[in-house]
Amino acid sequence: MMLRVERQLIENTLRRCHFHKDRAAKELGLARSSLFKRLKLWGLSAEEDGAN
Repeated sequence: MMLRVERQLIENTLRRCHFHKDRAAKELGLARSSLFKRLKLWGLSAEEDGAN
């Protein structure tokens, strides 16, 4: 359940930040590498590619 909540939080933040991953990571209080690791794990790393 916690993983689902974490994923929803990250996905919502990415949408709110227009898929600017650096901005989303900062807003979430995550290191950029941690966000990218989670996205890759979930198969979302190519989503909105080019928008860092």
